Amino acid sequence: MRDVPGLDSARALLVGLEVTSVAFVRDWVELLLEDEVRVAAFTAPRGVWDNEPWQYPTDLRPMLNYINQTVVDFQMDETSTTELTFEHENTFVVPLDDQACNGPEAINIIGAPTADGQRPMWIW
Repeated sequence: MRDVPGLDSARALLVGLEVTSVAFVRDWVELLLEDEVRVAAFTAPRGVWDNEPWQYPTDLRPMLNYINQTVVDFQMDETSTTELTFEHENTFVVPLDDQACNGPEAINIIGAPTADGQRPMWIW
């Protein structure tokens, strides 16, 4: 796997933050971390919670389990997926492949405002 531009800075932002809410917005899902950092999945996310796989939009309830959970890692294979990892190997995966994408982006991450009011942003 090659280095993905922006991955290290996105990982530095996300690791250690707690999910404070999950929102289902039309046909996409957003995780809010520490009430300020947004992770929006524009492709159908999937994952594993408590050793049980789930897939959006069929399984909405398992995504609520991420509330109050802390991100322990963020990985990406630029051709296939991004993955947020939580304790006990629970995962939240956003597909990046062409078949999964409905538009020009699959995931975006918007950081908390900086001192000058700007919000850093990562888009894949």
